Amino acid sequence: MRMFPDEAGRLRALLAECYARTGLYDKARDVLEEGVTTAATAAEFGLWHRRVNLFDKNPARQAATYVEAVRTVDPAKATGKPHTLWVAFARMYSADEVFAKATQASHRSADDLATVWCEWAEMQLRHKRFDEAVALMRQATAEHSTEVKRRAAAADEAAQLKLHKSAKLWSFYVDLEESFGKVASTRAARAPWPRAPRCRRW
Repeated sequence: MRMFPDEAGRLRALLAECYARTGLYDKARDVLEEGVTTAATAAEFGLWHRRVNLFDKNPARQAATYVEAVRTVDPAKATGKPHTLWVAFARMYSADEVFAKATQASHRSADDLATVWCEWAEMQLRHKRFDEAVALMRQATAEHSTEVKRRAAAADEAAQLKLHKSAKLWSFYVDLEESFGKVASTRAARAPWPRAPRCRRW
């Protein structure tokens, strides 16, 4: 791994898989734990997910692993898709609380944050909570107040400030309004919104 640092994540994952297949779960866990402390590249990033899978019969350990992951990984330094840790964590429990925390966490880009919001709304749809899904998209696409903008700027949270301009978010929101909203709300979502100039195609 020292000779091929760019491949370290993939090599660790393969080694851990070999240990797990032979029943050496403690060794597999040790290899993954060694890797996750320095995970930064896309290849190494999958180690967190693999580590969770080692505890498939222990939900408490899985949850603890995700908690450690979202606290440890710095999205600004990581490549790949660090927001997938939040999404996988929330999906495991179908938990609104985890998604709520995920939307307030640091994200590398507005697109990553938009994915978290869309995943949250999709969870509501899977549970047939259609009104809640639409409400989430309305909340996500709303422009922030001056106070929120000030706090986000002070904390260098560019993703939060740009979220309401995300084309991915608006596209999903319009789809939901067309499917479950009222005529007036659908028209409002499709109208050219001055606060979301990227979405004027509607």
